[in-house]
Amino acid sequence: MSIKSSDNEICRMDALTLARRIKARNLSFQSSFKHNDVQVVVHGNTGIVTGLSKTNVVYKGNATSGSRKFVNVFVKENGRWLCVVHFEAPVAQ
Repeated sequence: MSIKSSDNEICRMDALTLARRIKARNLSFQSSFKHNDVQVVVHGNTGIVTGLSKTNVVYKGNATSGSRKFVNVFVKENGRWLCVVHFEAPVAQ
């Protein structure tokens, strides 16, 4: 995830750093994710979901937003759908 901070530096965070900053309340999501162009394809016990996601984030007092294409792969096990793969890539704005 790339987030522009108050000093215009781009921060690249791994999942552990992201979790720590959320817990420390240095990073907060101002709105829920908005998904567009969502498509779902099911092949037996495998489901593939694709779409476009837009998020607004506040980091160190600065608001930023971004759009990403995403792919989620689900597998049905014991009657439950489980997400086994999530991938997203930034979309130029």
